[in-house]
Amino acid sequence: MVEASVIMRRLGLKRPIVEVFSNDPHLKDLAHWEPSMEESVL
Repeated sequence: MVEASVIMRRLGLKRPIVEVFSNDPHLKDLAHWEPSMEESVL
């Protein structure tokens, strides 16, 4: 996770990193899911 946040910071990306498990209901429609910063694990 730390590596991902370093790369995202260098690229100027401001997207949350969200932990997702196999039974997460968001997996049914990932194309329309917009994770919030409150859901971020960092």
